[in-house]
Amino acid sequence: MKAIKRIFALALVLCMVFAFASCAKQDKAVLKVATNAEFPPFEELDENNNIVGFDIDLIKEIAKKMDVELEFKNMEFEAVLAAVQSGTCDIAISGL
Repeated sequence: MKAIKRIFALALVLCMVFAFASCAKQDKAVLKVATNAEFPPFEELDENNNIVGFDIDLIKEIAKKMDVELEFKNMEFEAVLAAVQSGTCDIAISGL
């Protein structure tokens, strides 16, 4: 059941990304990504304080296809969805 929820969440995230892409300007857009880098292997901080993990690799590949830049915002997990709802971030990717 958890796997189905994760797949559904991933599909929802991808839909949000592509919806954002259709509204992007001709200039290279910046996609603000809310995450909580405390959930390995999906996202965590490496020894250089870079956010790494499966979710991060996934959103980087999506951004590459969309030709947008990423700006990661590391925050408490409880704030991730609220950041998207408030418009502070464009998308959430955090082991959802």
